[in-house]
Amino acid sequence: MLHSKIIEFYEDYKSDDFPFFETQSSLECEKIKNKIAEKINFESNLLSTSLTKKLDSVLYDFSPEPIDFNKINLVEILKSIGVKETVGNVFINWYNFDLIDEMNLFDFDKYLLDLWYPQEDIEIFTKKCNWIISLNHDSIVRYVNFDQEIPSSA
Repeated sequence: MLHSKIIEFYEDYKSDDFPFFETQSSLECEKIKNKIAEKINFESNLLSTSLTKKLDSVLYDFSPEPIDFNKINLVEILKSIGVKETVGNVFINWYNFDLIDEMNLFDFDKYLLDLWYPQEDIEIFTKKCNWIISLNHDSIVRYVNFDQEIPSSA
């Protein structure tokens, strides 16, 4: 997590504690990259930027229109794409799977706009990597749910 985001959080929420998060080590980031590469049938020894591009090719548009990120609710998005387990921790990929934080889903959802700058592209997923949500700088939400059939609109 960027230190500047923590400082800005405390400026906005003087009486709240910053939500607990854990930045993943380089080794853990590598394991996560390999797991995602395996899910999308991609050679895991290639560059992280290549993995990000390949992942983008398997994601589906959540909505044909850009999303108003001021009204976004990650838990509702997860439910609508068929994710049954919407509690617990998620991983947030801030950059090419080289900077990944783990945080409680409800905390991340509650403080999303305080923790994420909409000009950034991020991916959100669980340890199992059975689903991935991508939020991008064009206000587009994309996803893949590996536990579900391909959506009929795809």
